[in-house]
This record gives sequence, structure tokens and C-alpha cells, in this order.
Amino acid sequence: MLSNDDVRYNKNHSRLRIIVEHTICKIKKLGVMGTKFRNRLRRYNNISDIISGLLNFRVCSLTGYQPKNTVKVVASTDHNC
Repeated sequence: MLSNDDVRYNKNHSRLRIIVEHTICKIKKLGVMGTKFRNRLRRYNNISDIISGLLNFRVCSLTGYQPKNTVKVVASTDHNC
């Protein structure tokens, strides 16, 4: 029989694990990680960062999670990407 602390830990761990699994599934459905990349290779990092950021934003808004450290995003002036 599990102690109350173990039960709470397992519930919290399961709740977080399912969020991660659903996020990985959504990344694969968007085709960023699950298929061959059919764009310029130099764009891969930018596109994967944008998709990951959007999914992180969605997860944070659904779960109410507020990250402690945030990064200020500045629009790029590089139009060659």
C-alpha cells in the first residue's frame, strides 16, 4: 500500500506526463518532427522553435502554469530566412 505522499507524487507525475505526451503528439501531427522536412533546411530551427513556443503557450494557458524565467522575444529583421 502506498503512503499518502506516494499517491500525491504519482498523481502529479501522471498529470505532468500526459501533458508531455500530448504535446509530443501534437508536434508529430503538425509534421515538424514526424515527417521529412520539406522546406529549406536553414528554416528548420526557426520553424521548430515557433511550433514549440506555440505549443508551450497553449500548455501554459490550459494548465495555468506561469514560468519563472521568461525570455523577451524580439522580432527579427533578417528577411533571408
